[in-house]
Amino acid sequence: MLASWGCKRALCVFDKGVNDAGIVAPILRALRDSGIEVVEFGDVIADPTIEIVEMAGICAQRENVDSIVAIGGGSSIDAAKAANVFATNPGELRDYFGLGLVKNAGLPLIAIPTTAGTGSEMTCIAVVTDVQNKRKVGMADPKMAPALALLDPVLSQSLPKSVTAATGMDAFAHAVESMTHVAANPMADSLNVGAIKLITQNLQTCVEDGQNIEARSNMLLAAAMAGMGFGNTGCHLGHGFAHAMGSLWHLPHGTACALALPYAVLHCGYIIPGQIRAIAEAMGLSMAADATPGQLTNEVSEAIFAFSRAMGIPTLRELGIEQKDLPRIVEASMAEPVVQLSPVPLTEVQCRAYYADMFSR
Repeated sequence: MLASWGCKRALCVFDKGVNDAGIVAPILRALRDSGIEVVEFGDVIADPTIEIVEMAGICAQRENVDSIVAIGGGSSIDAAKAANVFATNPGELRDYFGLGLVKNAGLPLIAIPTTAGTGSEMTCIAVVTDVQNKRKVGMADPKMAPALALLDPVLSQSLPKSVTAATGMDAFAHAVESMTHVAANPMADSLNVGAIKLITQNLQTCVEDGQNIEARSNMLLAAAMAGMGFGNTGCHLGHGFAHAMGSLWHLPHGTACALALPYAVLHCGYIIPGQIRAIAEAMGLSMAADATPGQLTNEVSEAIFAFSRAMGIPTLRELGIEQKDLPRIVEASMAEPVVQLSPVPLTEVQCRAYYADMFSR
């Protein structure tokens, strides 16, 4: 594909884990066999930092590449998208944090996801870690979207159970938060409902039998659909909490999303009962026709918690997180702008109550 676009030299962005798993080498070989020169950047880390991203961008500039291939999970794909911005635009990466600030179109970028979770291969969004300020920051612009996403379920078959579960719950959170977002809309809803159905029907199979190619295929499709869904709306309270937990406690992003998602639903579900019922139906839940909005919301919130537990997602207590951190996590969560993209504004009192309940589980 790169050769057909006239590209001759590609920066391949990945992390040590996918390289050690033997996933990267065949892709690099295929590129070289098609006449593409390959420049390797294999230093991506989980929750990539501004510094790592800028290093990748400098590598792209120094090596005079004309295209980028991202191989891996959301960290590698986000790092590649952000590095593309840095490599093709003036100034520092920080200049582009926010919405619609990218000046120049980037190099053609192909995303090859090895996890079924982030949906980053389908979005124009990247999230990076600001170590200096101990927080995650986002950047979004249509110019950042990959030119092509290649979904190959074979690449996800070797994922450990814990990673399969966590990344799958990230995709689930994307779909549910998009459906309960202040900007929810019918087009995104259709994608999100499909994603929720596929995830509830296939994630457990993937966790229990990672070699099941049909389930892996369905999860990749679900993650891509949820990516397109939340790419049209955004996420809200759940991801705001997850970003804060990831920054403060260094939890895997999908694990943090799974822990926070029940509260994202609980917080706003009572004013959008139609959306909550649609989520329940997509999950295969039987809800009474005369259930009140509050009953619907409580049942779906608890069903999400039960689903995440069934996938093996640990609680804060099991993760060894101590409740003495409550004031810090509340402060960090309230500082996340996306928490206010729920249909119901979040107060500090409510935030504290949700975390207190999370600690009690």
